[in-house]
Amino acid sequence: MGYRSDVGFCFKRPPELVIPLSIDGVEKIFDWDEILHNDEAMLFYISSIKWYEDSKSVQKVMEFLDTLNHDDYLFIRLGENDEDIETFGGWWGNPFCLGYTRQITFDTPS
Repeated sequence: MGYRSDVGFCFKRPPELVIPLSIDGVEKIFDWDEILHNDEAMLFYISSIKWYEDSKSVQKVMEFLDTLNHDDYLFIRLGENDEDIETFGGWWGNPFCLGYTRQITFDTPS
């Protein structure tokens, strides 16, 4: 079955209208749950994925992110274990409000 994670990342789109080939390659690596974009940015999200650092597909995504400036992207991986959280990049004020929370929720019984 394997260890699973939820992964999301967003980045500022390049100023030119043509999307670089590297972005197109990232889109095709996984069957993403969400790919969102606007004039300013793009977001990729996938849940319950086996995100292993030695995977060629994961390495391609990370290599793409390594080409970006620290403040121009945000990457978040939440593993199955509560304390397993990875973040890279510094674009916390992104237009998608990409982030993470830990909370307790409940409903009032009728």
